[in-house]
Amino acid sequence: MMKKQIRKAMICTIAMMVAAIVSLTGVTYAWFSESDSADVTGLNMDVVASEGGVYISTDGYDLDSFTTSVALDAGTDKYSPVSTAGDYSEAGYLKFFSGSLEAPKDPTIKIKEVARGDKKGAYVEEDIYFDNSMGTAPITISLEGTLIVPMPVTEGAATKPINLATRVAVVTRGSLLQSEILEGKTYDHTPVSLQIYENDAKLHTTSGILEYEKLDSEAKATDKFDTYALKATTTAAEDEAGGINRFAKSDTTHLKKMTTVSDASAIEIVVPAGSYLKTTIYVWIEGQDADCQNDVSGQKFNAAIKFTLA
Repeated sequence: MMKKQIRKAMICTIAMMVAAIVSLTGVTYAWFSESDSADVTGLNMDVVASEGGVYISTDGYDLDSFTTSVALDAGTDKYSPVSTAGDYSEAGYLKFFSGSLEAPKDPTIKIKEVARGDKKGAYVEEDIYFDNSMGTAPITISLEGTLIVPMPVTEGAATKPINLATRVAVVTRGSLLQSEILEGKTYDHTPVSLQIYENDAKLHTTSGILEYEKLDSEAKATDKFDTYALKATTTAAEDEAGGINRFAKSDTTHLKKMTTVSDASAIEIVVPAGSYLKTTIYVWIEGQDADCQNDVSGQKFNAAIKFTLA
C-alpha cells in the first residue's frame, strides 16, 4: 500500500514538473503560452487629426478633400493579436502573422500569414496623404499627440490595459506634384521607410513583467521590452514536429528583433516641397508583446492618431 502511495506521489510530482517546464519554455511569447484569445471586442479609430498647418486626406487624387481631420471607421469587429516583423509582401504591404495552439496546454504551434483579404478583425490599414503642394521646403510631421487608450466594454465597467500591447506603424511611400496628379499619374506604392510606435512602451502589466524574461523585480517595470516578432509561417514538417522551443530568440527563421520608438514625436514623416505624399498607417495588437496577456483581453481601445508639424 505504501509503495503505491509513493509511486502515485512521484507520478504527480513528475507531471507538475513537466507542466512547469512547458510553461517556462514559452515565457517570452505571451499569447502562445496562454492561448490565442487575448483580444479586444472593438477598436475605435474615429478621427485622424492634424495640427500646425498640416493638411491630410484619405484620397490623394481629390485635391479638394484635404483638411485638418478625417473620420476613419475601424468597425466593430473583434480584434485578435497578430504580429509583424516589418517585412513587406511583393505588393508592398506589411506582412502580418497569426499563431495558434493546437489544444490547451499543448505546445504545438502553427503560424500562418494573415492574407490582406482577412485583415478585418486583425489590423487596421489606412492610406493617409499629406499636402505640401504650396511649400517651397520639405516639412516634417510627427505622431506627437497620438493617444491609444483602453475603453470600458460597457458603461461603468473597469478597463484593462490592452493598449499597452498596441502598435502604430507608418509606411512612407511615393509623392506627386499637383501637375502630375492632374495629368493622371499614380502614386508609387513602393515602401520607402517604416517606423513603428510602441504605445506606452515603458509601462507594463504585472503579468507582462513576470512573463518577459522573469525580470528580477518590478523595479524594472519602466524598462522597454524587446519584441521578437513573427516573420515566417511554419512548414508542415515543423507543425508535425511541434514544440514551442522552435520559437527561441535565436530562431532567425520565424522571429526578428523589432526596433520601435516609445515616443510618438520620434516618428518623422517628411513631405517633399511642392508635393503630396502617400503613407500607409497600420494599427494592431502585437501578439508577441509581453503585455498581450489573457487577463487584459475582452476590452476596447481607442486609437486617436494625430499628425503634428515638427
